[in-house]
Amino acid sequence: LLTIFADNKTDRFIGGWEFPASWLQSVNPAMVIILAPIFATLWVKLATRNREPSTPMKFALAMLLIGGSFGIMGLAGAAAANSDTGKVTVFWLLAVYLAQTMGEMCLSPVGLSLSTKLAPKMFVGQIMGLWFLATSTGNALNGWTTKLNAPLGDAAYYTLQAVVAVAAGIAFMVAGRKIRALMGNVK
Repeated sequence: LLTIFADNKTDRFIGGWEFPASWLQSVNPAMVIILAPIFATLWVKLATRNREPSTPMKFALAMLLIGGSFGIMGLAGAAAANSDTGKVTVFWLLAVYLAQTMGEMCLSPVGLSLSTKLAPKMFVGQIMGLWFLATSTGNALNGWTTKLNAPLGDAAYYTLQAVVAVAAGIAFMVAGRKIRALMGNVK
């Protein structure tokens, strides 16, 4: 849906030239390359000061950032709907991709690491497979929920997604102590 939004509801003109909406697909990978060393350095520095967030808190932060990105999209959808041209500036999508990439930095490498640490030695490969199965399940659910965009419209659809993601983030925060206890001495 972000690419469709980029194609139909985003002003992609630079001077008199319109760049393809598909180019925005490279924003997340570029941000991953830029932000990964920054986040790795941040986690290490916080750990040396004994201030690194716990894994459940990193997951909570990831969900809150994703919720924030959907909130931004809700605002972008409302802005496009109220615009004379029906389009918004590309900076809306850049902000969305930045928030999503920051969330990804809190979730993906942390979850992969946690999977290998928590798995019994004999089942590390299978547990890693379950991690990726969870990702593919999320993608399948995303395919089903995108059908809600047409009847709800961008603003309501993305706001609903924001509420769900923020609620999940809050749930991780609330359950953080219990999750840490279940993890034992794994950090």
